Amino acid sequence: SEDLLDLYIYYALTGLGQQSASLRASALSMLVLVAETSHLLVMPMLDKLEAMKDDGWWEVGAQLLRVCAALLRLLSPQDEQCNRVCTLVCEVIESTHSPLVQKIGISCLAPVLQSHAAIKDAYTEALKALNERDFSAVMASPKEQRYQALGNSLAHMPILS
Repeated sequence: SEDLLDLYIYYALTGLGQQSASLRASALSMLVLVAETSHLLVMPMLDKLEAMKDDGWWEVGAQLLRVCAALLRLLSPQDEQCNRVCTLVCEVIESTHSPLVQKIGISCLAPVLQSHAAIKDAYTEALKALNERDFSAVMASPKEQRYQALGNSLAHMPILS
């Protein structure tokens, strides 16, 4: 409902301005849900999202890539804002040294690669940067897996044994 989306946006915007990196990451995870429902509500926040690209906390980077992936699923490459989102994706991927951010980015951006060629080079570099174990885990065929919560966010990562 529209009222629920308004609440999500209110609390997400509040969370984005917090000092706690964990709260900022949680706020970004809320924006993923909003973007999947109505990406036009998230697009006006693009300046704020771009300002978070150098946050430094791995989970903020990961959630930022999830927000961008959700937006790119709905944006046409011809959309004037699409280039900004693609640039943000590339900047986050290129600046991260965290394998967790790389793996999450690779997973969530895979469905939009075909329609958004602007992110392919950064995506390929992220794949190359993974060690053999992480690369194998990301490229493995999905099977029944157990999941663990990823920080304070709503995302889940498979448990590798």
